[in-house]
Amino acid sequence: MSWASLADSLRAVGYRVAAPDLPGHGTSRETSFTWESARATVRAAAEQFGPDKPVLIGLSLGAATAIYAAQREPASFAGLVLAGAGACWNDRCLRTGLTAAAAVGALLAAVGRREPLAHAAGFRGREIFIAARTADVAPAQLWRAARQLTRFDLRRTPPPPIPCAVIVLTDDRRMPPGLQRALARYLDCPHVDVAGDHDAPVCQTGRFSDGVHAALVSLRPHGRGIPL
Repeated sequence: MSWASLADSLRAVGYRVAAPDLPGHGTSRETSFTWESARATVRAAAEQFGPDKPVLIGLSLGAATAIYAAQREPASFAGLVLAGAGACWNDRCLRTGLTAAAAVGALLAAVGRREPLAHAAGFRGREIFIAARTADVAPAQLWRAARQLTRFDLRRTPPPPIPCAVIVLTDDRRMPPGLQRALARYLDCPHVDVAGDHDAPVCQTGRFSDGVHAALVSLRPHGRGIPL
């Protein structure tokens, strides 16, 4: 759901696109979320492209998953495009906010309140109904993913040795834009500013798609996209 508009815009200019559900989400909602189960999901999606190396495009948890996968199998991917992400989710304020949001989201998911769940995830305005219709996350897995994300710290490990680009969501209320810029500095890679919040793939679809296209152009070489 979150990637539908972006996937369409990428296909329109000739990219092949795969958008798998991470463990605990959508069609994989009953699968336990771990970094290894998420990496296996990414690997299976990448195999759809045969000998071509795809670019991983990730937002938030998807960005952390893309980094994790690329660190362990760098030869399998052409590059990374990371949005709404920092080098570390272990900042005290960020950790507290993420834990609280996950607790509320898990409770809402448990009682079937999809519209408030979509709102808690950052979706706003007229798009919230679309988000609510397709919000499908296992409560326990939402909590598990959030807890693991609060312990994610790229600074403790070497950056992935492949081309990277960072999309900075300048109005992001979940991941401070300063931490997103710090990720670009840590990776020593270009960044693209997009005027949007953490829900930009749904609420600022045109701007976000333009940002992803610009980020892909900055990667040399670049391959096919896998949004996460």
